[in-house]
Amino acid sequence: MDRQIGPHFKIPAGSILVIVLISTAVSLTLIDRFLCPMWQKLTGQFSTSPQRIGLGHMLNVLGMAVSALVESKQLKIAKTHHLQDQLGAIVPMFVLWLFP
Repeated sequence: MDRQIGPHFKIPAGSILVIVLISTAVSLTLIDRFLCPMWQKLTGQFSTSPQRIGLGHMLNVLGMAVSALVESKQLKIAKTHHLQDQLGAIVPMFVLWLFP
């Protein structure tokens, strides 16, 4: 994928994992600070551990669905540019599509 940001900066390949870790930390914070208190306000009771686990599973399924859509878009772009058989080819798709 295209890791170039601007004319002089290229995201190092190892830093992509850091982006994933940051998005995980942000997601967990949003769940803990907003979704769980909102659940409490709507139902009048605290969410139980199985309910939180179920929410985590639902968000995991949603994340996997988004990942599948991004991968299918990347494959479509690679086929359009005839890059699927070239080893080390860079697909002209911005790397931050991996962020969700």
